[in-house]
Amino acid sequence: MKTLTFDELVASVDRDTLAQTAKLELVNGGLPKSRPVEHFQLLNDIENIIDKSKILKNAELVADPIYISKRHAARVNYEGDPELCPINKYLCRRLITRYTITRGFHDSDATPNDDFSTSIGIAYTENGIQVAYGMNVSICSNMTIFGGNVYKTYGRGKLDYQTILDVVNSKISNHEKYLEENISAVRSLKGRIVDEKRRDKIFGKLIQQATLLQNQGVNNRPPLNITQCVNMIRESRDSKTNPMTSENTMWDVLQWGTAILKPKNNDMETLLPHIQHFSNYIYEN
Repeated sequence: MKTLTFDELVASVDRDTLAQTAKLELVNGGLPKSRPVEHFQLLNDIENIIDKSKILKNAELVADPIYISKRHAARVNYEGDPELCPINKYLCRRLITRYTITRGFHDSDATPNDDFSTSIGIAYTENGIQVAYGMNVSICSNMTIFGGNVYKTYGRGKLDYQTILDVVNSKISNHEKYLEENISAVRSLKGRIVDEKRRDKIFGKLIQQATLLQNQGVNNRPPLNITQCVNMIRESRDSKTNPMTSENTMWDVLQWGTAILKPKNNDMETLLPHIQHFSNYIYEN
């Protein structure tokens, strides 16, 4: 790859290509406390934790593409044709990716299409680093984050970088336990039938909260904004993996929402906390 190619305001690259981009430390004359390592080193550190855990003896590590935001990719010391800008002249300030740890860990109560696995979501932005620990649903690649499993080097509840790595190490060391807990939550959601009346009530409540809470700050952030609510309702009608029927469950509702929370149509800065917020909202309602 000689340059970044953007589609829908994002470019997708692999880690080797990311490592060729301009270094934040050189461009800014140092690294801030909230980002004490370069983006590619963050990915190296996470992979090293997974390698040292020995978990891959019985599992496979799958790396998603690394999605880079076009709005936050600056061209450094380059004034030529943007379409020809060399990789090493791009400073990538905002990106997101995910690692999935797969294995024959199957939900015995599920259909053949439900194959759950552990996921680690990683965001690197101008504000700092985010690492989310959750579950991936392989059939549609939606990420689900139950509980408080998003860790940041900035903002409320911030942790230093080494502490975040220690948390990831602890999670990976006990990943079967956490995966079983997540699968238990999914079984609970699958046991809650949502008829047409209940489904419409959920949609209406989401729209109402999006309208009332959208300007009240992060602490009162709605599960979805208005645009996302509309897209979720459209997804509920068009979904091939979780089609609308007379006997949908809360698990289907969760999948309709997480299906639209993807890097290509959401702000990378808020995506992981947003998935967490929506997942918990559906689980608690």
